[in-house]
Amino acid sequence: MSLSFLPRPFNGLNVRASYTRNYAEIPTVNMIPHSINAGLAYAFRRVNVYTNLNWRDNFPNVIPTTATGAARYYRHRANLDIGGGYRISDRYNFFFSARNIFNEPYLIMERQGANPAALQFYEVNGTNWTFGVKGTF
Repeated sequence: MSLSFLPRPFNGLNVRASYTRNYAEIPTVNMIPHSINAGLAYAFRRVNVYTNLNWRDNFPNVIPTTATGAARYYRHRANLDIGGGYRISDRYNFFFSARNIFNEPYLIMERQGANPAALQFYEVNGTNWTFGVKGTF
């Protein structure tokens, strides 16, 4: 949603948000039951910046079986990304982006029967930065 009705310099502000709900009668591997995505962007003259937040709920990695009784799932996770750019001229733009600013890990939990869930897998990918110059010819 563009907030262009705001006075200058705030008229370059944009906001967005969405919620997704998935469900199935039979538990399905890798189906995320709840997710929220939101973003904020701002453009003023030659500069633009944005941020995106993605949150997802716990979701199954392995469906429990009667043989093991174990249930594995990805733990909920929130991921924040940022980016922006600067228009150097009509032909050249500098841009940057950074994914996973707070270095959120991927966690796989496992629950055996009535026992509390225990951490089974911990993966950290770090923050991924990208910088570049784009030319239009």
